[in-house]
Amino acid sequence: MADLPQIGKWMVALDGKPACWLNQTYQGKRLREPVNIVILDLISGTAKEANLKVLKACGQAGYKDRLERLKSGENQGRISGPYYFHGYYYFIGSFRGTRARDDFAKQLEKKSRFKVAGFVNLDNMIIDNPNLTTGDHDGVAVLLTLR
Repeated sequence: MADLPQIGKWMVALDGKPACWLNQTYQGKRLREPVNIVILDLISGTAKEANLKVLKACGQAGYKDRLERLKSGENQGRISGPYYFHGYYYFIGSFRGTRARDDFAKQLEKKSRFKVAGFVNLDNMIIDNPNLTTGDHDGVAVLLTLR
């Protein structure tokens, strides 16, 4: 397995600050957007090729690209990248909740060449904050790879 680059805990908004889910709330708190998907492309030769493979896989898995957000029924998320590191292309993503994250990973594995390779503990679950939450997020990102 390739070494992972340093991965931040949160998706980033246009102002450079940690993003919140479309200004939505959960139990009266702002819903922070944690990274909960890491995608590693071990075979693409260019960023364009890597991007096209991820978009194709998302479509095969039933997640359609809608203005920088992916959506499949009630499950929605977004993916950023690619980031080139040590010869490979990486993407990070955030899906709203563990069920959406797990469905995305399951569908990608079932319907594309990307496979679940493990989990990355990003320690990005917010507990006991009066203003912010990560909802049901467990602090872990699913690692998917294309070999």
